[in-house]
Amino acid sequence: MNAFGILFELFVRNQTTKTRLFMTGALAIGALLLAVLVNRNEASGDLIEAGSTLVVVYGSNLMVPLVALLLAGGVLGQLLQDETLVYLWLTPTSRVGTTLAAVTACATAGVVLVAVPLSIAALLATESSIVAIHTFIGSTLALFAYSAIFSLLGLITKNATIWGVVFIVLWETLLAIVTGPLSVTYHSRSIIAQQAIENDTGLGDLGLVTSPTTATISLVIMTIVFTAIAALRLNRMDVA
Repeated sequence: MNAFGILFELFVRNQTTKTRLFMTGALAIGALLLAVLVNRNEASGDLIEAGSTLVVVYGSNLMVPLVALLLAGGVLGQLLQDETLVYLWLTPTSRVGTTLAAVTACATAGVVLVAVPLSIAALLATESSIVAIHTFIGSTLALFAYSAIFSLLGLITKNATIWGVVFIVLWETLLAIVTGPLSVTYHSRSIIAQQAIENDTGLGDLGLVTSPTTATISLVIMTIVFTAIAALRLNRMDVA
């Protein structure tokens, strides 16, 4: 196994603790239960709108960023605070490679813990495989973007969890109308709820106006930019 693979495995193992698995599992079960309730209580003609609203509000606005914060907020920052990050330099990889491995590990774990159960919830709620696929794609791209953002946040502040919650509540939720395309949720919601928007439901009034292609490109750019900034930050830090 190469150095990147070793770091990837190390980060996945470090971040998927029993506590985090319990918390993410509880959120996943909540999504599935809510999906069943939506499916049973909504008329068949309203399932797309109701189910998409559930996935957007519970999944895109809450579950995805919160789990990403739990996984990525301390992936590098905690090692830095414990003064153990220096041992990673013994591996034959650059700090850019270390950052990339950390972001990829957190996002990949998030896909298994969040994107998969959320997609199943979307399928249960809407009975639409298209919505489920959109949910998986939107959630996965958002997890990569959030993982990059929160990995950087962990290198900037010792209170990454607190500031991460503030970021989610203010920038990604309360100020979403203002931040718009500058927020991750704007783009992930646009992908997830695309089928509902095409069906001319009320979700179109939430400002989900960007196309799936634009949203995908934007989330990829966010991931690259914040990963690069985190790598630059790590490269300029003295971790010895």
